[in-house]
Amino acid sequence: MAGNLKLLREYRQKSRDRSRQQRREMRGKAEPRGASAARDNTGTEAKAAIFAGAVKRLNRELGRIRKAGSGGTQADYAQRALELKRRNRVRHHPNSGRTANRSMTMVENPNPTVSTDPREIGRVSQAVKVGQARRDSD
Repeated sequence: MAGNLKLLREYRQKSRDRSRQQRREMRGKAEPRGASAARDNTGTEAKAAIFAGAVKRLNRELGRIRKAGSGGTQADYAQRALELKRRNRVRHHPNSGRTANRSMTMVENPNPTVSTDPREIGRVSQAVKVGQARRDSD
């Protein structure tokens, strides 16, 4: 791209010089370079303006490329993004409580979930025995 920029600058300078020469010829201050003196230089001025715009665009693009290249590598960008993400992290999950950093431990429920009458347990056990005996005797 730098080679293109140098070439564009040379073309711009050449068209500027030619435009100045034509203006001097029109005023009668310079000898004509061709067979007759220039009567109009609008085409040459337009050409100079086109080259000037191209040089300006190319300078802007080269500046953008230099600025992007000076930031660092893609790995640097990824590392910085990760640091920012970790720094601004919002915790979406509650604290793990008693099980943090060690194995799970059983926590006894202080309130029994089912309250059964001990007499009922004995009655059911006896009914199972009787039923089994009846089946075995058949």
